[in-house]
Amino acid sequence: MHSKRAYKLPKPLLCDADAEIDMELINKYVALHEERFPRYEYLENLYMGFLSNGAMKMTPSMRQL
Repeated sequence: MHSKRAYKLPKPLLCDADAEIDMELINKYVALHEERFPRYEYLENLYMGFLSNGAMKMTPSMRQL
């Protein structure tokens, strides 16, 4: 089935509780997180695009972004 999503939905980043925490493991999870980052930039830009089109009004809580 083909999806029209710009990015695939993320799955939870889980680690074995018994795994030794070392730089290799940390680097692995940092890399996994970095792969997801463009999706959140896309969503942020999409959200801000709605604001710039006047579809929504900027509230004080939104200005903190």
